[in-house]
Amino acid sequence: MPQLEGGNRVLTLSQRKFCGDGNITGFESMLWKVPIVIATKGNPQAASLVLTEQSTTVTLEGVGEGDWVLVNPERVGFYRVSYSSELFQSLTPALTSHTLSPRDRLGLQNDAFAMARSGVGSTVDVLALFASYSTETRYTVWESLAGNLATISRLLSHTQYYPSFKAYAQKIFEKAVASGTFV
Repeated sequence: MPQLEGGNRVLTLSQRKFCGDGNITGFESMLWKVPIVIATKGNPQAASLVLTEQSTTVTLEGVGEGDWVLVNPERVGFYRVSYSSELFQSLTPALTSHTLSPRDRLGLQNDAFAMARSGVGSTVDVLALFASYSTETRYTVWESLAGNLATISRLLSHTQYYPSFKAYAQKIFEKAVASGTFV
């Protein structure tokens, strides 16, 4: 969870191997040299570093409580990013207004879904994040989002939660269908 110190945001960054099935047995102590770039609402290059330790802290000056923070903008680094619920929530306005590039919108939802699917991230956070894509206009982002939602749909298809999930998914696609995005 990010901390506030005055008008600054303090983030703790950590690294660990990511496996799609969540099993990292035997890899718990592995370290890599991870190039980290952090963008914020007010600064597209707020911080840049190479993470060589298990974890480190980064102070982002002038980044307030409601300001969004994005790690690995434009997906230049070959790694997944896991966010706290608070950081996901702060990214919502940047998603709905398309402040983030299509590549970042695509990468953000793919990272979140991969984390939840592996058991590392929260499915609740993923579903809240996916709702932010109802104003999306880019085909590649929609295609990926639709695939991720289809995976969840298959998991819930024979449960009591399926009707609620189906209504949720339809609401996400509602604006795009009405605007002709899929025509």
